Amino acid sequence: PARVFASPRNARVAELVGIQNHFSGQFFRNQPLDATGSGRLAWHDVAAAPAPVLLQVPDKGRLDDGIAVSWVLSGELVDITVAADAPAAGNTLRCTLSEVLPLGEISLCTLTPLALPGQRVTLNLSSAALRQLGAVTGAALDLHIPPQAVHVMPVRQNQAG
Repeated sequence: PARVFASPRNARVAELVGIQNHFSGQFFRNQPLDATGSGRLAWHDVAAAPAPVLLQVPDKGRLDDGIAVSWVLSGELVDITVAADAPAAGNTLRCTLSEVLPLGEISLCTLTPLALPGQRVTLNLSSAALRQLGAVTGAALDLHIPPQAVHVMPVRQNQAG
């Protein structure tokens, strides 16, 4: 089960197992190909943001450059900090803590990336950690996304036949 949640085979599997952080984007290979094994993911929010957010992600050599993809974010691998004074860089997104639902030791949290106002990231965070951060609804937080927290899948086109 842990493997299916971390890296579902395709978007349908992600939907069936109830993965909440499932998004659309476009994958780009680093040109020229480099030894880092990384590519770039353009996270789109066509309804609300003029430009995509670019994330560094693993490139396993299975996706074509520029292909439309769906992708999932593995919440247990991300990190949250109080928003720094410096602008967010790399795989760090400045977010607003939009909603906090306390569930005892954990809280179900919804974050809205400032650069992608139509998108929502849902995370189960430690209630104690939220208190230590002073994170309440409306707080500015930085969401740090390590490349290995992103699993990219090609979008399969239905072929009429």
